[in-house]
Amino acid sequence: QVIGVVSVGFLLTEVDSIIDRYARNVVLVLFMGLAVGVPGALLLARSIKRAIHGLEPEEIAAITEHRTAILGAIREGIIAVDGQGTVVVANETARKLVSGLEPGVKVRDVLPNSRLPDVLAAGQPEFDQHMLLGDITVVTNRVPVRIDGKVRGVVASFRDQSDLERLSRELTDTRRYTDDLRAQAHEFANTLQAISGMLQLGQVDEAVDFIQEETSDYRTLVEALPRSVGDPAVAALLLGKRARAEELHSQFIIDPDSRLDGPLPESTLLVRVVGNLVDNALEAVSRVPLSQRLVRVRLTQEAERVCIEVADSGPGIPPELRGEIFREGFSTKAPGRGIGLALVKRLVERAGGQITAGIAPEGGALFRVFIPSVSIPTKRGG
Repeated sequence: QVIGVVSVGFLLTEVDSIIDRYARNVVLVLFMGLAVGVPGALLLARSIKRAIHGLEPEEIAAITEHRTAILGAIREGIIAVDGQGTVVVANETARKLVSGLEPGVKVRDVLPNSRLPDVLAAGQPEFDQHMLLGDITVVTNRVPVRIDGKVRGVVASFRDQSDLERLSRELTDTRRYTDDLRAQAHEFANTLQAISGMLQLGQVDEAVDFIQEETSDYRTLVEALPRSVGDPAVAALLLGKRARAEELHSQFIIDPDSRLDGPLPESTLLVRVVGNLVDNALEAVSRVPLSQRLVRVRLTQEAERVCIEVADSGPGIPPELRGEIFREGFSTKAPGRGIGLALVKRLVERAGGQITAGIAPEGGALFRVFIPSVSIPTKRGG
C-alpha cells in the first residue's frame, strides 16, 4: 500500500552554477597544462633535436641505409664495441673472417686474443698492429671513440696482411726491377766483355767453357730440385726464395742431401711453414755484414715424418728468449711484429707435429720442424 510520496528537486540555477564552477576549474587546469606542457615539449624537442644533430626521421633512415652500404663496400673488416666490450657493429668482411661475430656478443667470446677491451681501458689508439685471426695474419688499427671527452667504445679495422704485402710489392716492384736490371746489365756487361776478349784472342773453347760455367749451377738446381724435393709447390717456393736471397745479397743454400720421396703433407702446409721460416732467416741475416749472410735449408723424410731445417748466420736467439719466440706478439724486431713464428707453431701443432729452436752451426738460429707424412688438413679462419 502506498502510504506517501517523497519528491526531491534541484533548482536549475544551482545546477548551472555547479557546472559553471567545474567548467572554470577544468578550463583553468587545461590552460595550466598547456602553459607548462608546451614549453616543456619545446624544450624536449630541442634536446632530442640536438641529440640527433637536427636530423629528421627520414634523414636518419637515409643515413642508416648509407652507413650499411658503406660498411658492406669496405674491403677491410670493421668491428665497433661499446663501453662494455659488446659488439655493436660488424661489417660483412669482419663476419667472414671471424665466425660467430654478431652485434650483441662480447668481443672476447669470439676473439679471445682481441685487444679491444685493453684499448677501451687505456683509451690509447694502436695503429698497424699484427695479430692472428685463426691462421690468417692481419694488420689492424684500433681507435677509441670519445664522446664529451669520455671513451664510449672502440672501433677496429683490419685487413689480411697478404693483401697489404701484395699492394706494397706492386708499389715497389718498378723501382726494384729498375735497380735489378741496372745491376744485371753491369754484371752481364763484364761477362760479355770477358767472352768478347776470349773470342778476339781465338780462345773459342775457353769462351764456351766460361759460358757453361756461368749457367750450369742454376740450370742444375732447376733440374734437380723438383726430383729431390718431390713437391712442385715447395720446389718452386725454394727457387723463388733463392732469387729473393740474391736480391738481398745473401747466400742461400739448399742442402744437397735434401730429399722428400715418400708420402707428404699437403702442399699448402709445407709452403706456409717453409716460407715463413725462410723469410725470418733472410730478415735475421740482414742484420749482419754482407760477407756473413747465409741461409741454409734442409728437407728430409724419416720414420713417416718430414723434417724441415732452416738455419741462418744471423745474431741468433738468446737462451733466455727461446721459450718466448713462439708466443704471438713477441718480437725482438719492432712493436706489432711477432706473428710468423706463432703462425708456424700453430700450423705445425695442428698438423700433429712439433717445432724446436736452437743454435745453428753458422752461429745464428736453427729451427727444426717435424710433421707427420699424413697430416691433418689445415683450415683458414676460425
